[in-house]
Amino acid sequence: MRLVTRSVESAKGAEHFLTVTPDGNGGDRPAEMFAAIDRVLEAKGARNCRERVFVPQGQFQEFQEARSQAAHHRPREVLCDWLSAGGRGQVGGVQAYAVRGPTDWHTYTAGGAAALAFRQNGCRWLISGGVTSPQGGEGPEQTRAVFEQGEAPLGQAGMGLHDVARTWLFMHEILGWYGSFNDVRNRLFVERGLLRKGSGDAPLVPASTGMGVTPATGQVALELFAAAGPSAHITRYSASGKQRSAYEYGSAFARAAEMHTPAGRSVFVSGTAAIDASGATCFIDDPKGQIRMTIDNVIAVLRDTNCRPSDVVQAIAYCKTPQVMEIFAAGWKEEVPWPWLTVIGDVCRPDLLFEVEVTACIAEK
Repeated sequence: MRLVTRSVESAKGAEHFLTVTPDGNGGDRPAEMFAAIDRVLEAKGARNCRERVFVPQGQFQEFQEARSQAAHHRPREVLCDWLSAGGRGQVGGVQAYAVRGPTDWHTYTAGGAAALAFRQNGCRWLISGGVTSPQGGEGPEQTRAVFEQGEAPLGQAGMGLHDVARTWLFMHEILGWYGSFNDVRNRLFVERGLLRKGSGDAPLVPASTGMGVTPATGQVALELFAAAGPSAHITRYSASGKQRSAYEYGSAFARAAEMHTPAGRSVFVSGTAAIDASGATCFIDDPKGQIRMTIDNVIAVLRDTNCRPSDVVQAIAYCKTPQVMEIFAAGWKEEVPWPWLTVIGDVCRPDLLFEVEVTACIAEK
């Protein structure tokens, strides 16, 4: 088992980003992964807010039972998203996010969604995760349903979608309905005032990842991170780095979003692939070329948001096939020393083989 902890601390508080991956030799047990997270956070006096668990095919029950056994060591309101890591033999892993310092914690449960909210120095944050709607119809209908469910605890906390800096959407067989997904999300964002229809202007859409990774239940799973208050200072970058606005080719998300978080400043870089400034896929059928360009594109966004590569605290590499994963592991995983978690999943276009998302965090001075 490999555990990487990136901690960002300031006078305001601390944020801890944990990435746990098996060593790949079959000797790691899921219970050990959750226990390792608990030990680190107990030592740091931090509160676990969210876990994202990527599970190899056929092992959901084993992982869920392991997490349930560890539940007496952790607050019941820790949010969790259960997702597929790919087929049998894939290693999977866990990402966790925890904080120390804020007070006035609240748990909201409404509309079939749960959220954890906390506040500090005039800023309020809300995290929601594992929002699914398996009874909501097909994929597009479920997309609308999970956003509306996610809005319910936001409303309880006095927030709305306009306060959301970052979303994650994990979708079963994304290539079959990605266009319909975009239509549904765009319509919803227009209705909520995040997007101006027909103008090419997307001033309030969040950073996002939309990946072909199957949730444990339903066809769509949603996570979101929101902030409100005079010190929240959310900045959204519709275009950034080497890429123009995704809305120019029909997808409503910001290339990155920046906001104040409990320890300082966080930058969320959306899922990024080998797409050039015109919106075209590059290096078709060339995994090495796509991997290289994708990482260059991510670093360009970090540069535009005044972050260094060393500020990255969590990273996920989505690989279309096990072969792409092997190429990434052999050529880049160690060369780019981010706390990687690698997953098998479809990217939003058939000709895309690789995608990366990262979170960077810089302590307040």
